[in-house]
Amino acid sequence: MKTIHLVWASVLALALSFVLVTACSSSSSSCTIGKESCPCTQGMACDPGLTCKSSQCVRLDGGGAGGGSTTTNPTTTTTTTTGNPGTGGSPGTGGSPGTGGAGGGVPPGDGGPTSDLGKACAGPTDCTGGLQCVKSTDTTWLNQGGPAKGYCSLPCMSQATCAPFGGLCVDLSALATDPPNPWCLQLCSWGGASDAATRAAKCHGRADVACYKPPATDAGAPPAFCSPTCSQDADCGTRKCDPISNVCVDMPSMGLALGAKCDPNNDQCGGTCLPLMKAQFCSQPCVLGSINQCNHTAGALTTGAHGLCALQQTGSAAGDLGFCSQECEAVADCSDKTDPGGTCDLTVKMVAGHGVCTWP
Repeated sequence: MKTIHLVWASVLALALSFVLVTACSSSSSSCTIGKESCPCTQGMACDPGLTCKSSQCVRLDGGGAGGGSTTTNPTTTTTTTTGNPGTGGSPGTGGSPGTGGAGGGVPPGDGGPTSDLGKACAGPTDCTGGLQCVKSTDTTWLNQGGPAKGYCSLPCMSQATCAPFGGLCVDLSALATDPPNPWCLQLCSWGGASDAATRAAKCHGRADVACYKPPATDAGAPPAFCSPTCSQDADCGTRKCDPISNVCVDMPSMGLALGAKCDPNNDQCGGTCLPLMKAQFCSQPCVLGSINQCNHTAGALTTGAHGLCALQQTGSAAGDLGFCSQECEAVADCSDKTDPGGTCDLTVKMVAGHGVCTWP
């Protein structure tokens, strides 16, 4: 699902390759964060003369907003632009990143206090306001799967569809060569505090949905959004958690298990080969702040590959995207016996029941 590069220091630094595919006007110019008709910055700021309303930059002096969308595809390696011009004013156009009010306050509400966008669901009655339930049993999203425990969402052809719900229009097609499959995903505030109130407000406090922050590009810092992130089969009921796409499927990707030594240039992992500075081993995404991730167990480590959501990006907090590392009682429990200097960090044992394999 994502191309990952990890660097292990005293705190793990995580950078994810991600490309925005935007649409604001009928020309080929891109929809830049902070410009008219485009998403606001993470500080809910826009270019001078524009106001951030429902996470979208609009002009309140009578000018119309362009009808474009911001879509994000994990597998896309090029940027394209399409869309409709604005009405009653100038069309939305691309340009330099917004500067007015940049670095302002934290976006409110992660989808808004009344929006069900991103909420868990089992059926249509669980989602209000015109949203629909994408169930874990569906074959709608990445790799023909469904989000663990369901996700209240809505198909979108433009950002204007998602903005009233506090969402972002994201392309959930599995491959860059697949037809676009855009859906509304809940916006979130990446990082911040990890107290209970802040955690509950981020992605509805879900342990199977991670706040994902795409890296900054020449166009600026894209908004963070709540991405479905199962990390174990237990998240998916009768289905399996696919370790690459992180949605529930009938036939998950196969390969080397969590913790196994791997080669990032020839990835044979069921999930993803993490290229740390001192080690390379198989992992998969998870949601920081919950013990019940990565097939964790407090019992014996004799069957299966068990892990903790222990790898995190500098500045990240509970609810943000992290990665699994193998559980251990001694370094002999760590499957990667090729990379030198490995240890079993037992400082987390009191909380997690076991230590975690590390290469400090």
